[in-house]
Amino acid sequence: MVRKVTAMKVRDSLGRVLDEVHYRGDAVIIERTGRAMAVLVPMERYEQYRKSRQERFQALDRLKTKARRVPAKQLDEVIDEAVQASRTPR
Repeated sequence: MVRKVTAMKVRDSLGRVLDEVHYRGDAVIIERTGRAMAVLVPMERYEQYRKSRQERFQALDRLKTKARRVPAKQLDEVIDEAVQASRTPR
């Protein structure tokens, strides 16, 4: 479950909020003056995010290495085609 909580409420009941995040797996969006400022998520979800992010950057680095040999114009065309294909409903 994802819910929004004010920063003041988190300050007043941090222990309870941490328990909800840890034991129930909730995500809590912390707001200040109606603006989302941060999110508390369980450590497992954060670690999954970090691992996924690292894998995406590694894939990007591999693509950059391979793309160095491709002329910029050709690369732009291929990227445009891929973007268009990803937006086309199946």
